[in-house]
Amino acid sequence: MCFPYPYYDADQITIHLPEGMQLEDLPQESTVKNDFAAFVLQVRSEQKKDNPVLIFHRELAMEGFLFLPKDYPDLRAFFEHVRDGDEVQVVLKVWGNSQTRK
Repeated sequence: MCFPYPYYDADQITIHLPEGMQLEDLPQESTVKNDFAAFVLQVRSEQKKDNPVLIFHRELAMEGFLFLPKDYPDLRAFFEHVRDGDEVQVVLKVWGNSQTRK
């Protein structure tokens, strides 16, 4: 397998939760580093005024670009970890004087 070139991607997303929403659970930090690649996912919360803010930070670095068939299991395991990190969930709950919406 051959990738055209090594690459590095970094993303940071900030989500301001609406009034009445509260964080209940955040995913754990996830880090995988090996000889050919690295992946980091961090999810944290900060309190801004009265509402929490979620901050997702993700880094993916692919240093290898030529892989032999014997390397496939390690490459596949790495990208499965990346996929799992991309599918993490944050648990929210409604608090305070919530109103039923129609």
